[in-house]
Amino acid sequence: MAMLTGAFDVGQDQPNRRFLIMAGFISDAGRRADFDRKWREGLAADDLPYFHMNLFAQSKRIFRGWENQEEATL
Repeated sequence: MAMLTGAFDVGQDQPNRRFLIMAGFISDAGRRADFDRKWREGLAADDLPYFHMNLFAQSKRIFRGWENQEEATL
C-alpha cells in the first residue's frame, strides 16, 4: 500500500471573475516531505515567509524592489 499526499492551491485574488484557477499535485509522502524541506530551505535562503507567483511577477508586497533582477535568480 502506498501513502499519498496532495497539495493544491487556488488563485483567489480575483473574486469577480467567472472562472476559478486551481493547481496541484499528488505524490508519495516521502517525496512530498523532501520537496517541503527543500522548499522551506529556499524560502529561508531569501528570507521569505511565503511565495506567491502573482505578487512576485508584479514585484508587489514582500517582492517590492525585486524587479529587473532576473539574472540573480537560480
